[in-house]
Amino acid sequence: MKTYNQKFVKLAEELSAENVKKSQKTAQALTRPSNATCFGSMLGLTIGAGLVCGGLVGCAIGKGVFGMSSFVVGAITITSNIATLKNARRAKEK
Repeated sequence: MKTYNQKFVKLAEELSAENVKKSQKTAQALTRPSNATCFGSMLGLTIGAGLVCGGLVGCAIGKGVFGMSSFVVGAITITSNIATLKNARRAKEK
């Protein structure tokens, strides 16, 4: 009975090791920045700049709520995309 249990324990350890390797490979593929990440961040920066400009124009023509909200959303978008680009470049250097 002992050898029978040892066979199952060994089989379970092998399966566990395979699952850990697969999950590490998947995690690395998901967290490693790709060209799409950088492209998306650059596109987001462009959209954020457009929102900031639209917000400034909105404030200038007297649409206060629209202008301020567009300006704030654009600033947040730019900040988020800059942080993503920095993280992607830092990860590529490693």
